[in-house]
Amino acid sequence: MNAPASMAVLSTPRSRPLVATGTVERLLLRHVDHVSPESRLCAGVIKQAFVDLRSSSSGTRRDARRFFRDGRLNAWCDVLGLNPDFVREIALKTGYLPLNSKEEPHA
Repeated sequence: MNAPASMAVLSTPRSRPLVATGTVERLLLRHVDHVSPESRLCAGVIKQAFVDLRSSSSGTRRDARRFFRDGRLNAWCDVLGLNPDFVREIALKTGYLPLNSKEEPHA
């Protein structure tokens, strides 16, 4: 028995990102003027947002998508001296952040 088309879309597995999160973290640190424990911590926070975008929990994924839009990413990027649009572009081009990520309503 074939599932309805709407069910097939819901059960389709997400594609794997093009690079691992460790690679993303190294890329971020490569663009930091001075690598220090503090800059590694900030890059780690951003890396965790990438990890959360791939979580099995829809709530965690939703919060991670919001992180990339609501100003929190901007704050961490400011500490590192990175352009947040650069980080968003990495997330999009590597397959972590979906192109059509819409803000989901609050519960």
